[in-house]
Amino acid sequence: YKDDYIFCAGIFGETVACILKDEGIPIMGILDNNKAIEGSLVSNLEVRTPSIFQNKTNDEISRLFVIVCSERSNHFRQITSQLEEIGLKKEQIVRKIFEVNKLKYLNQIKCI
Repeated sequence: YKDDYIFCAGIFGETVACILKDEGIPIMGILDNNKAIEGSLVSNLEVRTPSIFQNKTNDEISRLFVIVCSERSNHFRQITSQLEEIGLKKEQIVRKIFEVNKLKYLNQIKCI
């Protein structure tokens, strides 16, 4: 995969973006279904809706990798279904779950 995205523009997505950027892993952008925040920046990454993938070729879709940063199982299932409808395969979609006892530290993570 070459084009990594994070799905969810909230604190969980922002935290994962910061960690990956600190590790030197390039992230193409943040995905979110909330059209009201489309075009805004999270960790200096533009927030876009998944509709940006709709006109991509199969080859372009095959290079995508999406990290879903939602703690809710039903949201993850809905997002996975949405991305699969666009053409992504299950192995191109993963979920990041935070340990409950560490959630209080999320607001202390700062992007550099």
